[in-house]
Amino acid sequence: MATSTYTETKVGDVKTTVKYLQPDSKNVRYFSKGLEVNTGKYDDVSIVVHDARPTQEEFTLDNGGFALIQHNSKLTNFYSREQLDTTYASEITSLVKSLTGADDVVIFSAPVLRKTDAKVGTTYQPRAADVHTDYSSGNAEDFAPKKAQENGDIKYSRFAFVNVWRAITPPPQDWPLAVVDARSVAPDEGTPYPMIIVDKIPEKLPIVPQPAYTIEGANFSFKPEHRWYYFRDMKIDEVLVFKLYDSNRHQGSKSWRCPHTAFFNPTEGTIPRESVEVRTICYFK
Repeated sequence: MATSTYTETKVGDVKTTVKYLQPDSKNVRYFSKGLEVNTGKYDDVSIVVHDARPTQEEFTLDNGGFALIQHNSKLTNFYSREQLDTTYASEITSLVKSLTGADDVVIFSAPVLRKTDAKVGTTYQPRAADVHTDYSSGNAEDFAPKKAQENGDIKYSRFAFVNVWRAITPPPQDWPLAVVDARSVAPDEGTPYPMIIVDKIPEKLPIVPQPAYTIEGANFSFKPEHRWYYFRDMKIDEVLVFKLYDSNRHQGSKSWRCPHTAFFNPTEGTIPRESVEVRTICYFK
């Protein structure tokens, strides 16, 4: 089992394992309601996830690619699809616009509810199970102009994909979300994989012929330089905001994407984690 070299621990840090894609493996991810199946081969790697809460002021979207933000939602029911798609989507659009200074913000998929023990056929998706980003670099570069055209032909010189993640069950959660400091990720890392949505995932994979797909994520293989962080005991009035992709990588920015995954908290996590996330595209003129 591989082990991270970034292992100095403090109070609040967690020793755990995460799933990294094996360097010689390729993955296809299949989605259906309440279930995700990966065909790639993974290694369980021992890491230390550092609690960023004591030094949270040091982390911003431009300094590491992630931040903890206080945000009080007006939602009365985080499990209401109607409220998520209307009130919450509007709130997150305003929040991301304020945080980033973007001229336009587009939400390009419905808010996603996740649950540690998601059941097949339900509206919940399972927790993230591997080290990944939601969009590969190529897919982000292809997707941004299409969405700009679909939303009033937005004019822009830069764009960024930003995720807003919120735990909606109280702490301490059993499977919190952890992110890699973007500055510890090399520019050439990431293995693209297609994400295929089907009504029901068959027992035999891969599906032949493959269904058409337009979404492509990226898995990551282990690098000892990766610096892992989370915010201990996140509450419902807090959100973790992090970059999935930023086109300013072309200008030399090191904080342009944060690989991430859920991780098992063996020391204090007792409450099954439920969460909601919203994926946005920010456009800058």
